[in-house]
Amino acid sequence: MTQANISCFLLFVFSLFPTTPLIAAESSLRFQEYLEKADNHLKAQRHFEAGDALKEASKIGGAQHPSIHMRLGVLYYDLGLIPEAISEGENAVALSPSSRWYKFDLAKFYLVDKQYPKAEEQLMTLLKLDPGFTLGYYYLAVLYYRNYDFDMAWLSLRRASLLGHRDKHLEEVLTTHTSKPTENFDKIPHNDKIFRFIKCSSEGEVKTTLNEIINGKLFENIELDLKKENNGETNFGVITLKELQGLVREPIPSQQPYSQPIVVRTTSGYRIIQRIAPFDPVFWRTTLGNSPTTVNLTPSPAITSIPREDTSAVPISSMEESKERLTTQLAAYYAIESWKNAWQSANVSKYFAAYSNKFTPPENMDLNTWRKKREKSLTRPKFIHVIIKNPIIEPLKDGQLLITFNQTFESDIYQDTVIKTLIMAKEVGGWKILEERTAQEFSQ
Repeated sequence: MTQANISCFLLFVFSLFPTTPLIAAESSLRFQEYLEKADNHLKAQRHFEAGDALKEASKIGGAQHPSIHMRLGVLYYDLGLIPEAISEGENAVALSPSSRWYKFDLAKFYLVDKQYPKAEEQLMTLLKLDPGFTLGYYYLAVLYYRNYDFDMAWLSLRRASLLGHRDKHLEEVLTTHTSKPTENFDKIPHNDKIFRFIKCSSEGEVKTTLNEIINGKLFENIELDLKKENNGETNFGVITLKELQGLVREPIPSQQPYSQPIVVRTTSGYRIIQRIAPFDPVFWRTTLGNSPTTVNLTPSPAITSIPREDTSAVPISSMEESKERLTTQLAAYYAIESWKNAWQSANVSKYFAAYSNKFTPPENMDLNTWRKKREKSLTRPKFIHVIIKNPIIEPLKDGQLLITFNQTFESDIYQDTVIKTLIMAKEVGGWKILEERTAQEFSQ
């Protein structure tokens, strides 16, 4: 998720969960002030300051607003603060156990932290609540792949594919490790027929939504977009055949599971429906005729499209050490944010101030040549826009830090997306860049 997307997502969630009378008047005022501060910081892409404001808001009204905890969780996740993301995600799920999206996000946090049993528990509960949640199946496939449970990974990925998700890379990797099991949907009892649906209020809305589905947009993404527009006439979910028959004006056409969505007229408007299959992992195991795979295999090729793994050092148990680690990470992130802002604003002095006097330029370039080249790169473009996402911090010897992240650069002259690594050291003026390397460049 890009920094701009972090801001957009959190601002969207703001609109879905207004304050309630449950908070006392004075506290409610302070609560709202912190939310407004977070809102302003997010608009300016000052994510650390937004996190501070949200943390204060959670102390006042977090118990009545689980969304505050999940906003913090998502923010921490995208900043690479995985333990903190998990803590906030657990708070959100505990306060709102029926929320599909909270369970999904918490499962992602666990997955990155390699807490696979907990991730599986969240995804299982999610898919029992909503057997049509496409992304739940995809992340379940990723989880099983990492556990070398390849046949279960294949079944999960096939469900995601039937619901519209596309990931050819994961499919190609699994092909060499799985027997490619299939499900027999003919064995589903008539009474277990279920449908996922999008409720629409007009023919125009139906046409627009169907076109988006045909063009590959997932139901979940359509749900988020329409909720973002605050369209109160649209809702989503899963419905049984009996419930659906009580709403429609005409007989429901016979459908096989995962056939193309169709439109039915109801007493209150329209519904785009698609028949799906119930989620029954026990039946999957019975179909495979085995228990979870436990063999120790050589790790398979890396999958670049799945969520990042947490590559931090040995887990810290001490509360003081944990606090010190978080303080160090935040200080380093602030330094990177300041470096990025100086770059975008073409502030040459602040940009060079982010680098150590011991900085080693790439490609054996001498320091003066590098400075002249960089100054030209900063001042020549009419505009510069830099996006940093998915930063991961690893401690090195002598108190240095290795920071790896995806960087997207755009100007009126040039644009690229790269994986960048920085080695930083704490000096008198704060964290400074000792080395800067481009690990991989992506084609545009």
